Amino acid sequence: MSRLYLDLTELVDHPIRTGIQRVEGELLKWWPAEVPFRVVRFDAARGLVVLPEGTADCLRRVFTAAVGERDALVGALRELAGAPGNPVLEFADEDARLVVPEVFYDEGRISFYNHLTSRQMQRTYFLVFDLLPLTHPGYFLPMTSPELTCAYFRLIRTAVQIGFISSATRKAFHDRLRRSVEDALALPDGRGSVTGASSSDLAAGTVEDALALRDGRGSVTGAVSSDLAA
Repeated sequence: MSRLYLDLTELVDHPIRTGIQRVEGELLKWWPAEVPFRVVRFDAARGLVVLPEGTADCLRRVFTAAVGERDALVGALRELAGAPGNPVLEFADEDARLVVPEVFYDEGRISFYNHLTSRQMQRTYFLVFDLLPLTHPGYFLPMTSPELTCAYFRLIRTAVQIGFISSATRKAFHDRLRRSVEDALALPDGRGSVTGASSSDLAAGTVEDALALRDGRGSVTGAVSSDLAA
């Protein structure tokens, strides 16, 4: 049985309940129990670090806790992420599979993924939320470096395993980055799904449907299930 890891660096570092982090919170909430995984976090000095077993559960509790309980849970999350014994992910292991459901404009993290071998990239699954820095650059400048934005999109343009938060995002990816992705996973449009400028604000029902493994490869976990069973 292959081992699955989720790179939730932004979520661990900034566990807010809006935007992409909200989607990740729902991802954890509806993740099927029969597909075990571990959370990893990018460390500029070490690479991907495997966080303790309780990290995913702590993140789930952060997203469901009452306001008065949240600070203590975030503190517990910080302790888990900073534990001195957390090991580096041995991604050379053929049994490892990695899912990256985040957008990141961090030079070190982009470089890390760019330096993966072709075999490692074959076992890495990226989820694309939007192309807003390309389609609506005025929303991001001058806060986001154009160089890092372009570096991130060059990375996902060459990704072997790729999925999209919606069919609209998949179409924007094809139109802007000129790569054929018509066969790539796109999470279901319809109830609760949104497009355009608010495409990262995915409703819980859509995430539940996408993760329920009801249609095989038409889900985040379904897209890697055949590899995990290998």
